[in-house]
Amino acid sequence: MSEDQSVLVVEDDEGLANIIALILGQEGFEVRTAHNGTLGYFAYFHDPTEWVVTDIQMPELDGLQMMQGIRSINPNVKVVYMSGEVDKYHTALDQEISEFGAGFYASPSPKAI
Repeated sequence: MSEDQSVLVVEDDEGLANIIALILGQEGFEVRTAHNGTLGYFAYFHDPTEWVVTDIQMPELDGLQMMQGIRSINPNVKVVYMSGEVDKYHTALDQEISEFGAGFYASPSPKAI
């Protein structure tokens, strides 16, 4: 990895955000976190990063809405989306992948007991 790689982790589950931040920090990233889309949007513009790792489904602004705002200024920011409900956002994610090369991680669906 090249030097000076920074990432903004936007996740409304604070525990999960901290775990992701810890892992990315161990990989050499300078990491900041925000706990919803609105806070993520403002955090990005206060101090832009090369990467954004974001949940999609969050209060206030969802991850896709947040990235739409960020991309209006910086269309080259790299993003990885995370969601437990990918089907709900399938069309928007397909567009993100084709236009911007975005990646996404879908957590496995819980199995019925």
